[in-house]
Amino acid sequence: MKRSEKIQRYLDGELSESEAQSFREELFSDPGLREELELYQLIDESLKKRDEIKFRRKLRNAYSQYELSRESLNTSPQKIRIRVISIITSLAALLIIAIFLFTPGRSYSAEEVFNEYYSPIKFDLSIRSSSSFSNQSLLAEGVGLYTNKEYDQAERCFIEYLKNSPDDSITAVFYLGICLLELDNSYDARRNFRQ
Repeated sequence: MKRSEKIQRYLDGELSESEAQSFREELFSDPGLREELELYQLIDESLKKRDEIKFRRKLRNAYSQYELSRESLNTSPQKIRIRVISIITSLAALLIIAIFLFTPGRSYSAEEVFNEYYSPIKFDLSIRSSSSFSNQSLLAEGVGLYTNKEYDQAERCFIEYLKNSPDDSITAVFYLGICLLELDNSYDARRNFRQ
């Protein structure tokens, strides 16, 4: 079992008691493993916060629509109460669904998270000079290699791109960090993400 898979299974509570105990002992003796576990926990927390923010935004939008409809409709108090009750009921149902989906007992595998949130980047290259074209093609090549799971070669492309364009680097930094994780180099990945 790969180290990253073992960490994800530990976080998801999928290890047997003996495997979990063995993993905790390994954590105690391996600082690199502890750092990698912290990185995975940070990523999990970020994804959960992202979903929570989306849910809150939907609630705010629903409430804003309610306020607009209440202001625009000049109806009887009884009709307004019925609408308020129906909106509150809808919000409660959404809240119950959200609680069900985001309870700690529900765990997501790395593959589920990847399938849910990953989408390949489409590049629009604007060529200003031959050096700009060369560097943009280096970035595009790195993304292509990453997509083909050739992480060693993709890492080299991203490092070279970052040497040439340190000010325009968020995409390369992101993909470089993911490549490092795939290559089981959590220490450098963590350092890369914190830039």
